[in-house]
Amino acid sequence: GSALRLPDREATTNGRIVHAWLQEVEWAEEGLPGREALLATARREARGVPLHAIRSLVDDFFMWMEKPSIRASLSRDSYPPGSVVETEMPFAARVGGRILHGRMDRVVFVGEAGRVERAVVHDFKTDRVLGTDAGAVEERIAYHRPQIEAYRRALAAMFGLPLEVVDGRLIFLRPGLVVDVSRR
Repeated sequence: GSALRLPDREATTNGRIVHAWLQEVEWAEEGLPGREALLATARREARGVPLHAIRSLVDDFFMWMEKPSIRASLSRDSYPPGSVVETEMPFAARVGGRILHGRMDRVVFVGEAGRVERAVVHDFKTDRVLGTDAGAVEERIAYHRPQIEAYRRALAAMFGLPLEVVDGRLIFLRPGLVVDVSRR
């Protein structure tokens, strides 16, 4: 059988740091936090991580943010005018007799006059997967699918939207892959 694989502490810590950084990004066009701000956030999020490791992660972060698919996902130009973004959005919703709750990394709301007509939930992943390894990518998509589908259902329930207008995207930062799970 397959053994349960728990994420290692370094991966978990790096994920927490990167999510804190991404929480500060509203739209790519407005710029990214500077190097010193990123270092300060990382020190706050992960005490005891060596400075050289944080600096290396900062370099990775800037590299990931330049990848066209990631930049497009974080870009105001990729959405209709008037779209609004929420980062680390807390949620609680009754879905299928269960209460789902937690935080969504990033949600873009599309609509006019304060009415939500569509939503796109983004879930950032720092998995060590190569974009050139199709099998590994598919395995990670399958692994994360239940989480992103739960987010889609929760958003649909919270805003009274049909599930078809709530998209779910996994953003694999390392390889620069954006996968629209709702369209697969």
